[in-house]
Amino acid sequence: MQSDRECMQENRGRFYFQSDQDNGFEPQHRIPRPKQPLVQFTGWRTSIKMDTQSLDQNATWIKNQQCLVSPIENHVVLSGDHVHMMGEYIQRVVLPLHHILQDYALHTKNRKRRQNNKEIQFYLNFHQNNNQKILPSHHLYMNGLQYGQDLQSWSDTLDPVVKESAPPCQCYSRLVFCGFTATTKDIDVEIGGVSKSVNRMVLTPAGMVPGNIAKHCAIYITPRENLVNDDCQVWQELRTSILQTYYEKNPNLSQDIHAYRVHLIKRAASMNTNTDPDFTAHPLKKWKIIGLSQRRGRRMWLNLNETLAHCNKRYFEKQLICVEVDVEDLPTNFVSLGSNQPLTAMDEQLVLYQSINGLVGIHGSQLTQGILMPPESVMVELFQWIPKDWGYVFWGDGWTNQKDHPTPMGIMWHNTDIHEAGWYLPRESVPLCQNVSDVELHNYSSTPDPLSQQYLRDQKKGANNTTSKMEYCLAITNGESFRWDYRNFNVGLDFFEKFISTFFPSRAKNSSVTEDTLSCDEWREKGEGNGFVLYNLICRGENGTIKPHHYYQTTR
Repeated sequence: MQSDRECMQENRGRFYFQSDQDNGFEPQHRIPRPKQPLVQFTGWRTSIKMDTQSLDQNATWIKNQQCLVSPIENHVVLSGDHVHMMGEYIQRVVLPLHHILQDYALHTKNRKRRQNNKEIQFYLNFHQNNNQKILPSHHLYMNGLQYGQDLQSWSDTLDPVVKESAPPCQCYSRLVFCGFTATTKDIDVEIGGVSKSVNRMVLTPAGMVPGNIAKHCAIYITPRENLVNDDCQVWQELRTSILQTYYEKNPNLSQDIHAYRVHLIKRAASMNTNTDPDFTAHPLKKWKIIGLSQRRGRRMWLNLNETLAHCNKRYFEKQLICVEVDVEDLPTNFVSLGSNQPLTAMDEQLVLYQSINGLVGIHGSQLTQGILMPPESVMVELFQWIPKDWGYVFWGDGWTNQKDHPTPMGIMWHNTDIHEAGWYLPRESVPLCQNVSDVELHNYSSTPDPLSQQYLRDQKKGANNTTSKMEYCLAITNGESFRWDYRNFNVGLDFFEKFISTFFPSRAKNSSVTEDTLSCDEWREKGEGNGFVLYNLICRGENGTIKPHHYYQTTR
């Protein structure tokens, strides 16, 4: 929905058409001579009501104005489901907006001149959680789009606390709501002290920014048979466009990435051998840096430090190191060689992900930035262990970890120039009930508590239940902690041996194989033999062409 020439009363969330007539509104509205209401926010994020009465196209702005006119011509409010999560944000907002802005740029006169000036202000609408804030990761993707700088929170625009020092009235040349559905109904409103029934348009946040749906050939719900299609390049185009934008904006980016890689390698060396790496004998470009993604609060990698130490001790002499990736630790005061200023959290995220050659972690937002890694990098999504033989399907099983189709997050690597794979964590990864039998049955007569009885009813086990002691311990005693989306986990060191031998065979011990000599069949045999699901593998096919191949599997 688009509207032209309107003003907002900042601390009330009310918008009005510009007019030179007061139309009977009360003076305390502090809007000089508004014509009629345009938008009234009743819940900020839940419903938006628009007056659809006719507007005066010839209205002129009054001479003694109290409102400030925004120097930015276009103001766009973006909305999509769950956009506080990076994967949802990229798929529901960033990708479709990328298509819209591509079309916009094609039809914009003096494109180069206009790109150098800010002509669009974007706002993000968190309609499902009032407390969400825009993160550096939100800015990272938005700033990589054409015209996409300086993303702001729509709720902050309306919040009287946040906007306390703002002018009482702000006017816009154009206001666009993108990612909303519209319905109309009659609503009783008070205008000039008189109650009237007016027809209102009610805008409700939709699931995603529409964009050009024809271009969305690879989203989570795309049928598998349609994914095996070399022509679908939407994700490769998006990642290429974002990176190109950043390199054009910052001529010192390559220099900063070079320095950051040196910084990471030297830090790993000091913790491992306490000696500086020899970049003369082993040039920087030959080094491989693997990021291990850490989270906070939930789904934490418990033995991450042990894994880091193992990796760096075993593979440092093969010019491969591991580093912890935690965007919540950024910025680290790393100084840009170009600006001689510390990188911001957003800028350091870009430099960090452009510095690494691999990324391993559990489902979560820090993996999404892996689409910004260099070409032929490796992204591995770890899948939580979920029991299969308890007589029912656990929530999350089948859509977060499927083999026959990219995962909801993994779809973002489809047909890109980055390897993307999945790996199932074993039972030993669960730090709960480790020494409890999965054979012996639990004696419910000793624990007739309501929680146990409800569990039996929910799982339809009946009076003669067959709940093992392990099932009782995990699903009942540790119910919330055992959920895949909350559970912390361990990763066995054997995983790392399989990871290296599959994706970096030239760095494996006693190996004469190099990545560029492997055929697709050889790579597939090695990867699947090591337990990986190869969703997007960049390899040489039978005709000698190197391109993405997808080795989906039908059973788990």
